[in-house]
Amino acid sequence: MALDLMTTPPLFCRINGQYIMEGLASSFMFTLGGLGFIVLDQTHKQGMPSLNRMMLQVGLLSSFARGEIITIVAFRNPR
Repeated sequence: MALDLMTTPPLFCRINGQYIMEGLASSFMFTLGGLGFIVLDQTHKQGMPSLNRMMLQVGLLSSFARGEIITIVAFRNPR
């Protein structure tokens, strides 16, 4: 943010599009995280077959790992 203030002229009453996209991306990630915990809670039902339980858990673990890898790649490759 300090670099933005030094390199661009101040634009009063105007919202930077980058901050809008960051807000949308973070809210999307929070929503996905909440849905992941809801699905993870569903794996502990009493009547769920063990194959379905295992498939849900493997899918969730791969999604978590994919999210971590994407985050690491995004931080190491700045634009």
